[in-house]
Amino acid sequence: MKTLLGAEIKPIGELLRNRGLISDEDLKNALALQQERREKLGRILVDLGYVSERDVVSTLSDQLGIPVFTDEFPAVPVEPAALPYRFLRTFRVLPVHVEGNVLSLVMADPLDTETQSAVRLRTSHDIRVFLAAESQIAEELERLYGGEDSPEQKLIETLGEGFSTDDENIEHLRDLASEVPVIRMVNLIISRIKLMAKLNIAERRLPQDGRIKLKVLGREIDLRISTLPTMYGESVVMRILDKSNTSLMDLRLIGFPESLYVKVCEMTSKPHGIFLVTGPTGSGKTTTLYSAMKRINIPDRKIITIEDPVEYQMDGVNQIHVNPQIGLTFATGLRHIVRQDPDVIMIGEIRDLETAEIAIRSALTGHLVFSTLHTNDATSAVTRLIDMGVEDYLLASSLIGVLAQRLVRVNCGNCKRPERVPAAALRDSGFPASDTEFVEIQRGAGCERCSGTGFESRIGIFELLDVDEAMRNLIVTNPDANVMRNAGLKSGMLTLRDDGWTKVLAGLTTPDEVLRVTQEV
Repeated sequence: MKTLLGAEIKPIGELLRNRGLISDEDLKNALALQQERREKLGRILVDLGYVSERDVVSTLSDQLGIPVFTDEFPAVPVEPAALPYRFLRTFRVLPVHVEGNVLSLVMADPLDTETQSAVRLRTSHDIRVFLAAESQIAEELERLYGGEDSPEQKLIETLGEGFSTDDENIEHLRDLASEVPVIRMVNLIISRIKLMAKLNIAERRLPQDGRIKLKVLGREIDLRISTLPTMYGESVVMRILDKSNTSLMDLRLIGFPESLYVKVCEMTSKPHGIFLVTGPTGSGKTTTLYSAMKRINIPDRKIITIEDPVEYQMDGVNQIHVNPQIGLTFATGLRHIVRQDPDVIMIGEIRDLETAEIAIRSALTGHLVFSTLHTNDATSAVTRLIDMGVEDYLLASSLIGVLAQRLVRVNCGNCKRPERVPAAALRDSGFPASDTEFVEIQRGAGCERCSGTGFESRIGIFELLDVDEAMRNLIVTNPDANVMRNAGLKSGMLTLRDDGWTKVLAGLTTPDEVLRVTQEV
């Protein structure tokens, strides 16, 4: 415990907690971060948003018996020759008044006796100390000295100028990024995100996953947080889920054409079987499954989901968040779910043979099962499950249908304009364009509403494999993916690119967008 003139001084964190300004958990988090950042606890508590600077200054004043500066700040610099701007900025100190041989100093850290000694030596004055918030001192220094731009501002301006990549500019940027305030700013952002997501801020060697729930302008926002240790620090990715956007729960509004909508509704209304949705991460698979579940979510139907994590919260649905650290995996959770007498089971993802086998067994014993797979197209889901080790005859008996999907950006309704493109080029790219010389499409020109991108939202394109009797007979022969795909096309399956083309002709998106998300198919 520190002392001031022989008297013991209680730690600032303890005083703030005793005043009810921070909780025990807040203090614990701040102390853990202090071990990493080696900064004043008050500064960290303010950076984390737990307390205001005013609270810290007031508490420090009572703690140390040093008054808060409440007079007007000087109109011109005091002792500018002896105390230059760079010195004052570095040590967060501001001279405000000289009376006789006494110089009044406003400081953010009044226990910094070394700085006080340096000021005394430079000016030959006795020192009287007052307290003020660090941001207030910085603001007054900027006003008085017309200061230099802060390192943060320099960095932002340099990045915004589209500077050339010559060695001099690169070295200048490196120097700016190495300055302490920039390092503090970056570390603060990563630490703040981890705290809000309830992650371990002291753990920087292992990947972590979490979530942040926010309410912004009356809308509930759910952020999925993923951190990954890399060579030069932690990489952070945040996925945004707008939980208040109920339009995402209507199959028609997420891009289903009427014919496909009718088929999917029929498949997802059956009393038992497995319905799969496939596609890469971020293609809207979970949203589609929840949209399908919303249709059949009635009081006398029991629905249980097991997910990693639960992305949407739906009334009337029992939702389970897997937790491998305590042994709650998809497979172990499913074993217990089937004992709860559910009508519908939704599995976030089939990742292994054990989960797949339990899902199929559930479908064969009278449950309707929804799940997702990571495959490029609908027919590949069949071969993927067989490759996992699922018996082909069990899969043929239980599979209802497979929906593959992607998300394409939608043309901005404010700035989209007609454009003529060569039909031959479109046909070469795999689009069933007409035999005319040109095809008229729509493309966003870019405007203020769409921030110059030409796009304003996203919509789905789909490929549905209907597992009818002929397809079941084919599955038991253990065919390869190409055979399955050709059989699906012969039975009338429209591909992702076909559905994308209908949306191009409708003016909703562009050929480039469809090609971008279907190039691997």
